[in-house]
Amino acid sequence: MVAADNYKRVFRGLDSGGDYRGSISDSVATNPDGTEMLLYNCEYSIGPLKSRFMVKKGTKHRPISEKQKQYQYLVSLNNQVNVVSIENFFKDEMDIGCLVIEPIHMSFHCWLRKLRNQPTNEPITDGRMSPTLRSIIL
Repeated sequence: MVAADNYKRVFRGLDSGGDYRGSISDSVATNPDGTEMLLYNCEYSIGPLKSRFMVKKGTKHRPISEKQKQYQYLVSLNNQVNVVSIENFFKDEMDIGCLVIEPIHMSFHCWLRKLRNQPTNEPITDGRMSPTLRSIIL
């Protein structure tokens, strides 16, 4: 609940004085195959509006900081359509940075495992795009 509580505090500052009710659930995100993604689900609601996000928590050994080049590079990628968008940044009670990102369906490794378990198609030699390449591009 640490990530959700901190995320709630960020949005509480945006309250305009109207009817405000916020509730957040915080749980570990899992891939379709049941493995953990090292991300946390966050749902934030004000009245009838609900937003779903995910949180990537830093650690003491691998911190996330607004001043780090890694964070600045990730934020600069927000203009790219094929990259996960960073929605917000906050620090938890232990002063460790956390990134709020858009929801994702599965991790890249899970997607590769899923492809490996599918039957392979014969190579296409007539110039058409293979289904695997098409799914990578889309």
